[in-house]
This record gives sequence, structure tokens and C-alpha cells, in this order.
Amino acid sequence: YRMHRHAALQSHSKVFATIRARNTALMTSTVTLGPIELDFTPPITTTGNPAVAVAVKDGGALEFDWDLSDFADPETNVCKFEIAIRSEDDTVDIVPYFAAHGDASSCDEDQHTAEVPRSLLGAA
Repeated sequence: YRMHRHAALQSHSKVFATIRARNTALMTSTVTLGPIELDFTPPITTTGNPAVAVAVKDGGALEFDWDLSDFADPETNVCKFEIAIRSEDDTVDIVPYFAAHGDASSCDEDQHTAEVPRSLLGAA
């Protein structure tokens, strides 16, 4: 379920969400989640143009490496990275976004790697 942004909700606010389920006999149960810290700002690059190393591995897979510190979020941690391969004019996904290796629920790792298997790159 997705809710549109409400004007009363501000970034940095802590809120609780209550979910209610109702059956056909009109019986209900609820669960409350929270506190949930709201974050309305996207991650930013700290260097303007992060350094990304690209290598062709055995079998033709592409490997991308970058430093975690090149990305930050002023409100919450950046712990998930996705990568896509796009056309030269940046209008078409050749390989759609997929999760990069090294993602974790905490930001303890300094280096993140994404490997695009040769099978996803199509014929050379």
C-alpha cells in the first residue's frame, strides 16, 4: 500500500502507523508499527562525481566498484545500492536496476560492488 505525502507530515517527524484488518464477519485486529522516522530527502553524492572502477571479469561479466563514503543521506543511512546499464543517451535500460552485492542492513562496509553477469548483457 502506498500513501501520498500529507502536508502535515514533515521530514524528521516520528510517527506510528496502525494497520487494521477486517474479515467478512466484521471482526478486526490491529497492529501498530513505530516509531517510524520520516525521511523525505534522497541520498546525495558527497564528491559530485563518484569514482567508479569498472572491470571485465572472466566470462565477460562487468564489475563495478565504488566507495560507500561517496554517497550520504542527511537524515538516514544509505545501505542499499542498485545499478542499471543504460543506453548511451540514458533513455533505455539495457540491464534494469538490480541490487548490488555488499548491501547490508547496516552501513559497516566501506566498499560496494555490483557485478553484471554476461548473460544479462546480451550478445557481444
